[in-house]
Amino acid sequence: MRAFIGILFSLAFASTANATVIDMDDIASGSNVSTIGDVTFSLAGEGESGDPSVTTYSGQNYMWNSTDDHYYPTNSILKAEFSSDVTGIIFDFNNHGSKTTTTWSLFDVIGDLIVSGSLIADRSIHTYDLSSYTGVRSIEWNNGGNNWSFGLTRLEYTSEVPVPATLALLGLGLIGLGATRRKA
Repeated sequence: MRAFIGILFSLAFASTANATVIDMDDIASGSNVSTIGDVTFSLAGEGESGDPSVTTYSGQNYMWNSTDDHYYPTNSILKAEFSSDVTGIIFDFNNHGSKTTTTWSLFDVIGDLIVSGSLIADRSIHTYDLSSYTGVRSIEWNNGGNNWSFGLTRLEYTSEVPVPATLALLGLGLIGLGATRRKA
């Protein structure tokens, strides 16, 4: 009986699921993509509209802020929207040059800004670890105008499991145990 209660407690307090990794090398080059798993990608700012393209550049697949490879025209914002709150965000990104005004921003479910920061301005892939932030519903990469290409190579995140729901399940389980015990 105690072992069963221990299992219920461990399940009830498990607050996150396994990490999901979207690696652009797993997407066919030349594809225009709007949804991968439970993430919707879009060009959400000024400039070109449509689904972002995933194409190869220097042997690496990127999701670009363009519908046509990394060529112009581009859009100022590449956006990823999650179907539920996430945490554990880590992404690999190439700002693709010297534009120093390119930023990343995390938003919650109602669109309020959680935090933002700058992207390194050079032609190489950098990893950004934002895993300490919770309650994230979307992330935007923004170049401040529609005249600069940049690309996402990898996105990792963990879906959050609502703790109140798991506690409610624990409560129901304990009530069930109590009712079973009284009948015995």
